[in-house]
Amino acid sequence: MSDFFAALRSICSQGFLRPIDVAFADLIYRLHNDKDVAMAAALASAAVAEGHVCLYLPEWAGGVFPPAEVASEVTFHLPALGDWKSALYAAKAVVSYNSGKNSEIRPLVLAGDRLYLRRYWEYEQRVAAALRRMANAAEIPPASLRDIPAWLDNVLAADDKLPRLACVIALTRRLLVLSGGPGTGKTYTAARIAALLQAAYPDFCLRLAAPTGKAANRLRECLSQAADDLPPALAAKLHKLTPAVTIHRLLGAGRSRGVFHYSRHHPLPADAVIIDEASMLPLSLFAALLAALKPTARLILIGDHRQLAAVEAGSVLADICDAAGNVTAVSASLRQTYAAMAGAEAAAQLPQSESVGRLADTLVILQASRRFPPSDPLGSLVEAVLAANAPPEDEEAAKHLRQLSTAAGSRIHWVQDNSEAPAKICQAIRQGYAPLLRARTPIEALEAMRRFRILCAVRHGHFGVSGMNSLAVRILSAAEEIEKDGNRDSPRNARLLPDRRFYKHQPLMVTTNCYGLNLLNGELGVVMPSAEGGLYAYFAPAGDVTDEPRAIPVNLLPACETAFATTVHKAQGSEFENLLIVLPFQNSPLLTKELLYTALTRIKPDPQRPEETGQIIIWCSEKVFRSAVLRRTARISGLVAALRQTDVE
Repeated sequence: MSDFFAALRSICSQGFLRPIDVAFADLIYRLHNDKDVAMAAALASAAVAEGHVCLYLPEWAGGVFPPAEVASEVTFHLPALGDWKSALYAAKAVVSYNSGKNSEIRPLVLAGDRLYLRRYWEYEQRVAAALRRMANAAEIPPASLRDIPAWLDNVLAADDKLPRLACVIALTRRLLVLSGGPGTGKTYTAARIAALLQAAYPDFCLRLAAPTGKAANRLRECLSQAADDLPPALAAKLHKLTPAVTIHRLLGAGRSRGVFHYSRHHPLPADAVIIDEASMLPLSLFAALLAALKPTARLILIGDHRQLAAVEAGSVLADICDAAGNVTAVSASLRQTYAAMAGAEAAAQLPQSESVGRLADTLVILQASRRFPPSDPLGSLVEAVLAANAPPEDEEAAKHLRQLSTAAGSRIHWVQDNSEAPAKICQAIRQGYAPLLRARTPIEALEAMRRFRILCAVRHGHFGVSGMNSLAVRILSAAEEIEKDGNRDSPRNARLLPDRRFYKHQPLMVTTNCYGLNLLNGELGVVMPSAEGGLYAYFAPAGDVTDEPRAIPVNLLPACETAFATTVHKAQGSEFENLLIVLPFQNSPLLTKELLYTALTRIKPDPQRPEETGQIIIWCSEKVFRSAVLRRTARISGLVAALRQTDVE
């Protein structure tokens, strides 16, 4: 036993396991005196930390841990799949779903070839059962069906077939999953859904939420802007909505992790909930949200299922779309409902669904992107990244991917690691942040922060957030040539003076929720002097978009960090006019197709200044870029299979 745990601790010290994984293996070993069962427990615990919901045994059976390609002083030889499962079936700490004993409370659950920590098994089963109930629920007859066809014509263009379908589903079903890339009209559609629901149902309580504070503020901002395009009566209803909040705040999070004020025993008083940026939803939080909904409440999930998944375990939105077939199609029942609201001719153009169950009826995938149309070179690049799926050794794939750097013409600049790279990167940072350094007011500074951003795949190292932030500070604080008039205060001579923790023109990202100051994790702000001379951090207004920026004295700020560079994960839901994307020059499992897609689509060119915006610089090697494009994010779970079950609990 001592040799076994000495080996485990050695593996832990090398970073392949966490202390909690080793402690859990210790507990299981004390119960069974079986190294194979204990190793399965450690790997199942470690899998959750890597974003998986469970451990897929065939992936490890018969191999070694740590993997053979990783240099490790100690390795474990894992048993063949059949022997491993037999040991787990016999273990007192494991309950087998296949045996029908799944109601017993044991720390591990074995379901087929998947081994779960008990609570993640329960999360997955509750989510699947709740979504199946919502998808199979009877249609809800709209209270004002007679007026809805006219309303749809008033708020949607004649060729908005998929947004119209989404509105019909939201009005008549308990579940809508709306997915699409940037510029496909998700917010446009969500605004119309929100207005129509309130118009159709008197005293309707609609709540708006998102996984992060930044995403919630972005949702509020976008809906407020979208209201300007609606008829006055519907726009007024949209303006009266309760502001968007984080899901944690919506559910009433307490001090204890995972404990909420609203739950199955105390349902959330809302008739419908719209969740934006649903790709960022972890399984545990989604389970809590579904449990808190009233039996009659509607749920509308909005996001891009091709983006990065949640930081925590699970890929809920992608799994739902996968279970529904990843296509927009309708059943005969929904086609009939749609015909009543949009006309028989329009209904005839909808594809028929052949998917199992009615989950496919809840999914609408918006395809046409106004931001990245097929004729746009950048759009072609984004589609090429998504479509690439050949193995790296395929020469045709390599040839195709080498062309990606020039596919977008002058809008994409690929900088590889050579003698010219430092000068090009310095120039890009200096030019990108010049508008921020020249800003004279907080409003100008906040606007300038939308113009350029450095996005990194990792947090640490020379090519990570910490390294790029340090590089940006060094470049922007370097003395520039003083103009001939000797005016050191000229905007053209602006530079950083990072002589203290907080300094003028310093971009900040809040890293924790602080409800007392109305600051949420992920919010971006900028440090500027006030009229009285003290330093304040200014953030985008929390109310209407026309409000003044929020000003917080820097000495009152919660935990925050300098944010010239941020991770791609933290940038989800944000938009910038120009980008510098930095990838490590060594390959890493963190570099995936989804990460590149998310990074590339953070750009939003300004149509008023097309020649100055829409520029992306990618700093990485061709080999790393090619490998990242061909590596898909793999989140292991059983949610897709559970959603496709035909029984309704």
